[in-house]
Amino acid sequence: MWEVLSPSTEAHDRGAKFDAYRRIGSLRTYVLLSSSRPRATVFHLSPAGWLLNEVDGRRARIEIPSIGLVLEMSELYARVPDEPDA
Repeated sequence: MWEVLSPSTEAHDRGAKFDAYRRIGSLRTYVLLSSSRPRATVFHLSPAGWLLNEVDGRRARIEIPSIGLVLEMSELYARVPDEPDA
């Protein structure tokens, strides 16, 4: 399951919506993507419960072993401009 976060929905997507998705017996991975910068939160279901992995930066990658998928953040965020230097 994938969600693209927005400021107005992020709390709901991380909370109540994820709670509902965890009731889906076949769900093994839940990915939250930032809409403003190359950052993802990846939850994987393990025998011990849900494990969290933060993925940050254009050089990072998202790995979803349950379906043999690897996604390059640079490809997912190709149209998102870099953040200006602070």
